[in-house]
Amino acid sequence: MKQHRQTFTKIAKCLLLLSSIALISFSACAPANPTPAGAVVDGLGRPVNIEKIPQRIISLSPSNTEILFALGLGEKVVAVTEFCDYPPEAGKKEKIGGYSTPDIERIIALEPDLILAGSIHAREIIPALEERGFTIFALAPERLDGILEDIRIVGEITGKAKEAYELVAEMESRIEAVTDKTKELERPRVFYITWHDPLWSVGSGTVINELIEKAGGVNIFQGITGHKVVDMETLIVRNPEVIIACTGHGEAEGKPFEWAKEESRLRVTEARKDNRVYQIDADLVSRHGPRIVDALEEFAQFIHPEIFGKPTISDYPMEIVDQMGRAVIIPVKPARIISLSTANTEILFALGAGSSIIGVDGCSKRDLKETIPELEEISEVGKYATLDIEKIVALHPDLVLAVPYQKQAVERLEDLGLPVVILEARSIEAVLNNMELIGRIIDREKDTFTLVSSIEQRLKNIAEKTRNLAEAEKPTVLYLYEPLWVAGSNTMANDLIQKGGGANIFSDLDGCKEVDLEAIIAREPQAIFCVQGYAQTLEYITCETRLEGVPAVRNGRVYGIQAALVDIPGPRIIDALELIAGCLHPELFEEGR
Repeated sequence: MKQHRQTFTKIAKCLLLLSSIALISFSACAPANPTPAGAVVDGLGRPVNIEKIPQRIISLSPSNTEILFALGLGEKVVAVTEFCDYPPEAGKKEKIGGYSTPDIERIIALEPDLILAGSIHAREIIPALEERGFTIFALAPERLDGILEDIRIVGEITGKAKEAYELVAEMESRIEAVTDKTKELERPRVFYITWHDPLWSVGSGTVINELIEKAGGVNIFQGITGHKVVDMETLIVRNPEVIIACTGHGEAEGKPFEWAKEESRLRVTEARKDNRVYQIDADLVSRHGPRIVDALEEFAQFIHPEIFGKPTISDYPMEIVDQMGRAVIIPVKPARIISLSTANTEILFALGAGSSIIGVDGCSKRDLKETIPELEEISEVGKYATLDIEKIVALHPDLVLAVPYQKQAVERLEDLGLPVVILEARSIEAVLNNMELIGRIIDREKDTFTLVSSIEQRLKNIAEKTRNLAEAEKPTVLYLYEPLWVAGSNTMANDLIQKGGGANIFSDLDGCKEVDLEAIIAREPQAIFCVQGYAQTLEYITCETRLEGVPAVRNGRVYGIQAALVDIPGPRIIDALELIAGCLHPELFEEGR
């Protein structure tokens, strides 16, 4: 962002040079220092008598503090609030309490000859201090031009009129540098988030709304006034093309931004599809001082990157929570990725990130060689269960994607300083969540949205056909990995059977378990799925004479299913579901077999 601000500053300087004659004349007309004498009307409409240039100033708001320091009055500032932290020198000043809760007795003890207040202090603080004979001047701007005027007035009452006029001239030039470029542009729909729970935004009559307009956008909630709670349904209907989240509110920090990036209901908005969700420092937009122009320039980059340059705000370092509940820091946008499972490898390629993969496990090379021939050129870093730690480290990855089974290897890799994310999936919903998490980590959220939306639509089509089935209409199903090894609950196969309109005969078991032949015969499966790829399971079922009386065998409802479809919980898992649903309910699905 600093680089783009420098660009804006160069533009402003050029404008200043081009208008040098006007500025010289302007400077000549500006009041000379010092100035005060007499009554000046403050932002609350109060006439305030300022008889001499103040020497001991107290600021009751961060905005006022920034104005004072920008005008070179830092040495005269004797105290500020606990929230006054910019510029850094302000943080070293004595504190007189909070923004809304200043300590009046401490203020009195410091004997200020000018107190700069805000509208929040009008009801109690200002009257209490006035009763004790203090001079209080309030600033309460509601628009950009009001901020500029306040800077001029503060300069006049503090003997810094020349500095104030020069600062305002520079700010006006920078504002014009933006508005000259945006006034003829198409205006994207913008949603500004102040807070996410409940959902707060801004409308007309706010400086933020004006920033959006001057930056070339249209506020989707311009119809409301001030700061208000808005509803999610209206937000989605109005479909913002740009989302800007306010960050830095105390301990909450980036919560609104994280919410905007992760909230599933926002996936349908153009902003999320195009990865145009940005964050801005709350101090820039809420402090009505000199840095408000920095906020305008950032808004312009967010809303019109084609004119002002792509925003350089980075999501990295990024903190995510993986499927094991572990908080993992991703320090940079991953460009060197190692995948230690076939599912993660398949997801990365489906999201268009194959060129970033520098290493994979042996199973990925073996099981995906037909569908992803590019894997032939990628380094193998050991087998699924016997990883080569030294080789992984030697490749210098900036992201490693692993599975829970590899926990011991994960601990070693993390001890060596590598960021490792653990992912697993035992349901289609978990697969979609993994895709979204990987997409976010590798900054491919638009590709992720397209892929996930496609799978969700196919999932919806199946659900619409099977949701009204009575229990008696759901075939009982046996799912075999190997002879006598069956799928119980908490497995991907169990989820597929249920979603496909069937009932798993071993749903009372947890995970993959070995059973005896008598248990299979006793439960009388009406359909049997045999995984093809590990053992001769299909041949076993069809040749075992003791199974001839089982309904599935007797009625010819024994099916083979490729291990790669079910055992690789990636994008093709929806193919497996469609296959199973078609076999269980050929009357509902044309693809039934």
